[in-house]
Amino acid sequence: MKLAVFAILAALVHAAPTKRQEDQDGDVISLDLTYNSPQLVDDEPEIIHKAAKVPHNVPVTDWARELMYSTQIQVGTPPQTVTLHLDTGSGDLAIWNGDNCTMPECKSPTNQPQFHPKDSSTFKLVNTSAPPLLQYGIGFSRGVWAQDRVSLGGFTQEHQNFLAQYGGETGYAGRNVTGLLGMSFGELSVGKKIKTNWIANAIGRFKKPMFSFYLQHTSALANETIPVSTPGGVLTLGGVNKKYFKGKIRYTKVKQPLGFWRIPLDVAKFNGEAITNGTAEAVIDTGTSLIYGPTAIVDQAMGSIPGANKYQGMWRVPCNTTATFSLTFSGKEWTIPPRDFLYVASRADPRQCYTAIVPSVSSYWLVGDSFLKNVYSVFQWKPARVGFAELRV
Repeated sequence: MKLAVFAILAALVHAAPTKRQEDQDGDVISLDLTYNSPQLVDDEPEIIHKAAKVPHNVPVTDWARELMYSTQIQVGTPPQTVTLHLDTGSGDLAIWNGDNCTMPECKSPTNQPQFHPKDSSTFKLVNTSAPPLLQYGIGFSRGVWAQDRVSLGGFTQEHQNFLAQYGGETGYAGRNVTGLLGMSFGELSVGKKIKTNWIANAIGRFKKPMFSFYLQHTSALANETIPVSTPGGVLTLGGVNKKYFKGKIRYTKVKQPLGFWRIPLDVAKFNGEAITNGTAEAVIDTGTSLIYGPTAIVDQAMGSIPGANKYQGMWRVPCNTTATFSLTFSGKEWTIPPRDFLYVASRADPRQCYTAIVPSVSSYWLVGDSFLKNVYSVFQWKPARVGFAELRV
């Protein structure tokens, strides 16, 4: 991601939902909901897969040089394969409804195949009093609560509830996904009352109550043309994959109340000097491309780089800067390498780069893929904690 697609990066860096609420205004698009004469059903998901004896490894796809990481799931009967954005910063399973979708995303020729409820004999509507609304960082989507057979990495849930999206504009147009796999705790779900969090429903069947990521760097150079989608690493359900890390996994307990994967941040350093105190917190989010920090802190640090200037909310600096940035969790310092700290702003002027550290109105740090590509990350459900280890590859 160095970068043919950086013109859209500022808009896409956090396409995952940032605020969730149910829509109460009744302003919805009229739908033809006659898929196989569906009935309103009980909302309790049923898991039929027995407890796994080994962890399951699932391929991850990298879209547009590390801008987004996704995987494929199977939905319905017979199974339909759809591609979902992997997002530890949200809590719902949301899939585009290809039969009635009016979103620009559904019309984009570059997107993956969509789920068509009419072609699934097991699709049903879920009884709910209000049509749901997911609010995204750069848009929103409306939908209906639905239920169908869902499989990922060898784990099948016969009656998984999810949001079948049909209206709005999520910001995913032109991307390689047709939905979102929220991987935070169920407490963060819009549909938490009807259990729309796939991970929360399936975690009891994993060998261990955890999942982990190896997010792969793109091997191509910045000025090379590569396919939009390339191999992007491995998601391991129910454990870790020692092929991708070495040494000890350092864990940090998740802060209460549960929701985001929010952990204490010991310190953030810029050019070796601390820019935070001991009260900082970080949300670990695979659905975010960059790293966001409180505006005052980030602006002071990035603005001190010689030749720096702020453009559309992001900092541009000379690409030959020697500035360094690191985050420390549970006593272990992790430095962001130059290839992930700086992104070429334009091929026309390779001397100007954007920094991966972006100012935010939030009081906590939002730590995305610019960091996670450089560690092996582990998300443990019980006890709730996040672990990082050094990459082997």
